[in-house]
Amino acid sequence: MTPLLLALSFTVPAAAMPSRAKEPTYGILILAYGAGGAWRKDLAVLRGQIKGHAVESVERVEGSPDGVGVQRALDRLLAQHVAKVVAVPLITVSESPALEEVRYLFGVREDPVTDRPDSREKEMKPLRTKARNALSPPLDGRRLKRLQSRVPLVLAAPIDASPILAAILADRAKVLSREPAKDAVVLLGRGPRSDESLKTWKTAATAIAERVRVQGGFRKSAAVAVRAGVRYGQQDKDREELRALLRALTTEGRVVVVPLAPDGSQVERLFKRDLGNAAYRWDGKGVLGDKRLLDWIRSTAEASSKLPDGRRYRDGAPTAPSGALK
Repeated sequence: MTPLLLALSFTVPAAAMPSRAKEPTYGILILAYGAGGAWRKDLAVLRGQIKGHAVESVERVEGSPDGVGVQRALDRLLAQHVAKVVAVPLITVSESPALEEVRYLFGVREDPVTDRPDSREKEMKPLRTKARNALSPPLDGRRLKRLQSRVPLVLAAPIDASPILAAILADRAKVLSREPAKDAVVLLGRGPRSDESLKTWKTAATAIAERVRVQGGFRKSAAVAVRAGVRYGQQDKDREELRALLRALTTEGRVVVVPLAPDGSQVERLFKRDLGNAAYRWDGKGVLGDKRLLDWIRSTAEASSKLPDGRRYRDGAPTAPSGALK
């Protein structure tokens, strides 16, 4: 056999070569709290723009009763044979029952979460809002079950740990303001039902508002919470404090308000209920639709994918398979 024929006899067509199996990678689970109709549409766009990874999302109003929706989204990721799941929480204030609930579901927090309305009265009065059950059912740790997964789970830091949040909100506020140096910026978020938790929430939210003020060059800043499903005394106190704050700010200049939330549909409704006739300029977009949000999700997921399984507490969860992504 000639050398040419010998070489040809050992040549295998490229199409006949066995294809190398694609290595499993991590999946991304976007946890969107405070979701409205527009936010759900934007999430679909976000998911489509993240390439190379399986992506799922959970859109929910803060205060929904359990983690069933999160488990279902996680199961959809597991069905795509990912080696790890990274959850990216779009929670704008870390010091909140919403994040503590997520931490419990992911086995980071030991105890279940509660967020109940407070009252100093011996006999508890009924909740004032007629829509209390639909808007804000009580978190009840007895109904929460930790997530079950055969692959490692990692819970990333929420968006308020990044300067991106203040940058987006500052730009939203500046669009509403002709002269930021003469205007006050107010961040509007949905607060916990517990008065004690609300104090912690306000401290964290006020710090974010101050970062927005500095970045946007505003005269003053403040953070206010609106709440549903609270007692008579709590709601009256919230209303008085909110109106007093707006009166003080408007006597010195204009006021612009942006939601400290993915979008403003939920908080705006409660804000108008409590506010009265104070003058202010409003942008209900929050972080919704800003390109930097997509960049943040990508970079946060990539950095967090290098972390080990974050579960410290489990409810009989399956162990991760050998060879799982580290």
